[in-house]
Amino acid sequence: MALVRNKATTDKKLAEELGSPNNVHIFEADITDYNALKGAFEAVSEIAEGSLDYVIASAGLIALWSQWDAVDVLVKDPEQLVKHLQDSFNINVIGNFHLFNHFTPLVLKGQGKKPAPAYAISEAGTSVLAAKFAARYAKEGVLFMSICPGSVDSGFEGKLTEEQKEKVTKLGSKFVNYAPHFTARAPL
Repeated sequence: MALVRNKATTDKKLAEELGSPNNVHIFEADITDYNALKGAFEAVSEIAEGSLDYVIASAGLIALWSQWDAVDVLVKDPEQLVKHLQDSFNINVIGNFHLFNHFTPLVLKGQGKKPAPAYAISEAGTSVLAAKFAARYAKEGVLFMSICPGSVDSGFEGKLTEEQKEKVTKLGSKFVNYAPHFTARAPL
């Protein structure tokens, strides 16, 4: 199963390279079009009989305008910078969020597993952001770091429901199994 932006082009390339295999199904869906993704999900679900083992999210945008310059150059055209950041985020994050949201029920019924939370996605983005600033300003002696202090009691969690407490306990036990010296929370 494959979701592509242009089915006709992909069908042609597939035919040229592999003939016409009956075990390959191509669906057209723009990653930024929620309803197109929903329609593709319904078609895939029917053909796959309600389960998938894996979803490979390969859609992505590297904006030509911003791919070669450092952050201090890009900021000179703030309107263009905002447009490219928003386009990149819409495709690379939000589009894939909707892709995963639609297809996770099929993966849960398959042999592979499990989805990742928004926190991990945003932290990965922070790591890349720090790396970009570090690369640009290293020669000037400025150090940018993205530090993972582990589990910290920030007071931000608020009151947890019983279901949320069970999930936190389950996750904490996995940390302890991995690293027996793990301390669940350190004061901020």
